[in-house]
Amino acid sequence: SITRRGTLRVLTDFNSVNYFVVKDIAVGYQYDLTAEYAKHLGLDVELIVSNDYEKNIELIASEVDCA
Repeated sequence: SITRRGTLRVLTDFNSVNYFVVKDIAVGYQYDLTAEYAKHLGLDVELIVSNDYEKNIELIASEVDCA
């Protein structure tokens, strides 16, 4: 379903390791890894950034139901 959609949807939190913005440029270990993986697969990236644990669990659960 991911390849049919053409988009790799990733949920991450905003922090100094996973994802952050410097001079309007998105960076971070998880961001870079995701971007390279999506590029390798020929997919676009949809990044969902949230530091709300409960909301993240709900987002993951709703995504699993849709797959």
